[in-house]
Amino acid sequence: MFRWDTDPGAWLAYACRVAGRNLDQEEWSNAFTSEPYRETCPRRQ
Repeated sequence: MFRWDTDPGAWLAYACRVAGRNLDQEEWSNAFTSEPYRETCPRRQ
């Protein structure tokens, strides 16, 4: 049996690990049409 983690923070962390970057302005506006752009992934040093 597989269990899904329902914590949005866990989903965000996973997406950042997989993508390795923030969404760009165009990707953000396509996904979140009514939200102003913001960075969601921590910056790598």
